Amino acid sequence: MGILLLILLELQKYIKKSGQHSTFLLSGAGVREGVALERQVRVVDVAPTLCYLLGLPMPDRVEGGVVYEALADPNWHLTALATLESF
Repeated sequence: MGILLLILLELQKYIKKSGQHSTFLLSGAGVREGVALERQVRVVDVAPTLCYLLGLPMPDRVEGGVVYEALADPNWHLTALATLESF
């Protein structure tokens, strides 16, 4: 219990000093492999990015944006449509 409390206290000090930074990891189909993004990813960017990758509509009141830099093919839906049209 003492170690956990110490870790939480240290984490609290870190957050107060550095703000609310976190690590953004994304893996799977349609995602670039082995890249470090140049832009800062905000928590509000996660839902739009996942919706885009899954081909789902964006939520009505979404604040963030798609992290196109993380995608293997940012225009994947257009590429897929072109492939279907060629049949």
